[in-house]
Amino acid sequence: MPHRKTWGALAPRSRRRAQRFGLDSRSRATVVGTVPSPQHMYGLESTVLLAPAQRAGAACARPFYPRMCARRLRTFLGNPCCHTPVHLRALLAEDTELAPLKLIICATAPLSPELAAQAEAHYAAPLHEIYGFTEAGMVASRRTVQGPSGSSLPDLQLRKQGDQVL
Repeated sequence: MPHRKTWGALAPRSRRRAQRFGLDSRSRATVVGTVPSPQHMYGLESTVLLAPAQRAGAACARPFYPRMCARRLRTFLGNPCCHTPVHLRALLAEDTELAPLKLIICATAPLSPELAAQAEAHYAAPLHEIYGFTEAGMVASRRTVQGPSGSSLPDLQLRKQGDQVL
């Protein structure tokens, strides 16, 4: 089902998301992702829109298998990397050595605190888990190893109404 998005709405949110993860125009990081870029909101926001928000680049290839990820990341040392829990599990199961990372961003499925801690320890990079949905994109994030609570983006307000969150 299509969900209309405008550049006027997406661009400012991308800048705020970059700020949330400590990325700005001075960081000049190239975002490397293992997610299908524009096919869903996480991929679009994290591997396509995050780069222009920080006046940086995005790696065009989307490596899938652990060795492909490692090879791609060696090209972009010290950059942010966007994964899914499935990719993280595969990378860790094969004990794949990656180039130094600035941070790891993860979404698309619940991430266990154990997997987050294992990834942070193995790759010596903070892991941020994103919460969002197609209609709005990223609405909140958390450092999974720091507990179950996260925080919403500054331009969003969440309130509980019965058993729903609005």
